[in-house]
Amino acid sequence: MNNLNIITVVRDDFKNLKKTYQSICKLILAGAKWIIVDGGNDEETFNWCMNLKSANLKYIRENDSGIYDAMNKGIGLSEKDSYLWFLNSGDTNLIEKDLLERKINIAQDHECSVIKFNLMINKKVRSENINKSFLIFNSPNHQSIFVKKEIHDLFYDDLKLAGDYGNFLNVFFNKNYKLLSVDEVIVSYDMDGITSRDDQKNIIRLERIKSSYRSFIKNKKPFILLMVLIQSIIYLPFFLFPNFKIKRFKD
Repeated sequence: MNNLNIITVVRDDFKNLKKTYQSICKLILAGAKWIIVDGGNDEETFNWCMNLKSANLKYIRENDSGIYDAMNKGIGLSEKDSYLWFLNSGDTNLIEKDLLERKINIAQDHECSVIKFNLMINKKVRSENINKSFLIFNSPNHQSIFVKKEIHDLFYDDLKLAGDYGNFLNVFFNKNYKLLSVDEVIVSYDMDGITSRDDQKNIIRLERIKSSYRSFIKNKKPFILLMVLIQSIIYLPFFLFPNFKIKRFKD
């Protein structure tokens, strides 16, 4: 499993970091690289990471400007030709080592640069069908997708909550990629994160519009410009009236 790099960003969250480690330790023993980017100050996390004796571990502790700046540092530490898997502190891997290794080998053999899995949220399995319509109002869950480093752009680190959305637009609209879809649950998603909070939804909506516009400027795809227009129109009532809700509309 030498071609898998797992990137975990942590800040003063030792308990959840250990939880994540326990779910991936077999993958690390099988050759997966674990990259920990620590932006915190707690000695417990630092001492524990420094005492982990593994050639497959990379650990850095330094200040960052936010989660996407830290994730970009993880990309910088990752290895060429590897699949990048961003697994947050507190998220739990659910897939067995041998099964995951087989799927990665299949992806390699078929030159697939993106591998998509299912995920579990609140004990319910979710399978995302990633297409143009999906991407207008939704961002793929980065914990359930592996992307080859060679096509993985840096995240927009000036954004605070939706910096990965623009990256996915650039991958799915511009890159020459093949996707392997795996009908297996790979992760239990930690719903305690800030992006899961209702009071952050308008920030996420605004950052998605910004990301879509940047992706249009970069890729010159007419559909992305259409996305910008649709998002601006649909999101406008939410910006004007923060408590506004549309029945059956979820983003």
